[in-house]
This record gives sequence, C-alpha cells and structure tokens, in this order.
Amino acid sequence: MEGVPTESSTSSSSASNSSSSSSQSSAQQNPSSEQSTTSAQQTEQEQSQELQFMLPTSGDVLNSFSNGKLVKSTTLGDWRTHNGVDLAVESGTPVKCVADGTVTKVESDGLWGTVIEVTHEDGLVSIYKGLSEALSVSEGQEVEIGQVVGAVAPSFQAEVAEGPHLHFELMQNGEYVDPLTTMDKVE
Repeated sequence: MEGVPTESSTSSSSASNSSSSSSQSSAQQNPSSEQSTTSAQQTEQEQSQELQFMLPTSGDVLNSFSNGKLVKSTTLGDWRTHNGVDLAVESGTPVKCVADGTVTKVESDGLWGTVIEVTHEDGLVSIYKGLSEALSVSEGQEVEIGQVVGAVAPSFQAEVAEGPHLHFELMQNGEYVDPLTTMDKVE
C-alpha cells in the first residue's frame, strides 16, 4: 500500500538500508522466493481478469432452472426441462448483456420470439429469449457488460401463460447451467 507507513518505513534510514541490503542478499541467495512472488502476482492478475457478471434485468424469478429435471409447462401443458430462469418484468423493460462478449446469433423463433446469443470467455454463452423485434445489437457485434441488447416482448408462445418476462439461459461448454448460481447472483 503506497503512502501508508509500515514498520520498516518508519525506522531509521540506516536500518532501512541494512534491511534492504539483506533483502537483496537473500533474494540473490534464494531465487525461488522471487519466483513465488512472480507466481503470486500472476495469480492476482488472473483473478482480476476473471469474467464479471450482472443480471440481465431485475425482476422476481417466475420459474427456476430445473437442472435437467422435468417440470410441467403451464403454457404447453407438457413435461419438459426448464433450461433457464424466467424473470418477471413489464413488456418493454430493457435487457442488458450479463458480461462482455460477442453477439453470435440473432434469430426469430416461432415459440421463443426474438432470441439473442452472446458468447463470452470460458466457454460461456448467454441466451436471451422473449425479446421484442426491435434490438439494440446485431450479429457479430462486441458487447460490454450492462449494454442494452433489447427489450422484453409483451409475450411469446413458449411461455405465454406466465405473462411478460425474460427467459434467460446460460450454457458452459455446450451444457446448460444454472444462470444465477454460475453468475453468483443467488440471493
């Protein structure tokens, strides 16, 4: 910590000089201590470069990630997995990108409405379903955490019985994962 006095910086300059000399001497005698310092710095840099997340929108969770278990669809009346979370919000609510990445797919789906996929680091892909047709991004565009990608549609066929909401999925290395747990957004 710069500017904060430590025991060694408050002692006399001669003690500081001898301390500095002995530090240099021990570093020359023990190169592994220098390597461990470098290793610790690299680990710290890697942690500071770790992917940061935010929720795509605020809202109560209507339906949770089912983790491969079958749940009954209120809209379709059948049993299926629920591969994401449904966040209840008003139609027109802005939807934001959960992390830095690149828009890799924009499509119109008969059941899910407008769908956007964003590819992130570490094999992660975020998928936003139930968006209105007016989008703020296009395929191939780089996006940043918090950047608006679109808005919630009034409804979409796959989950119309739940009212307006965002259906949000997250995949890691091709497998569906719980978005809230993976992004460390569980309350």
